Amino acid sequence: MAVIYYDNLVCNTFLTASGIELELMKVKVKKIINNPNEKPYKINYIKVFKDYKNLSYDGCIDEFLTNYCWGFFMCNPSIDSPVNREAYFLELKDYFSKIDSRGLLQPDSAKGLSE
Repeated sequence: MAVIYYDNLVCNTFLTASGIELELMKVKVKKIINNPNEKPYKINYIKVFKDYKNLSYDGCIDEFLTNYCWGFFMCNPSIDSPVNREAYFLELKDYFSKIDSRGLLQPDSAKGLSE
């Protein structure tokens, strides 16, 4: 993974382009995340959470999500692309940011999440 800036934050990324190509890829990622009809994948949030708990990543969510994304797209090569990997990763990261210390979604955080 490379490093990228999103809204002035440093983040790991699957996007390895630079300059205008990187900016165009970021636009595509946002389009996928914000438009359910653009998503070539469906996320089973319950399965992802259970896998995270069962694989015991000691709280390192980024490491788990990176590996999970690689595995998901290795099993689904027809939809694999840096843009799709990035969108998938960011959606999962957003989901995990909404989980409280007990492993439960915070109130109103689960709206729009599918099983």
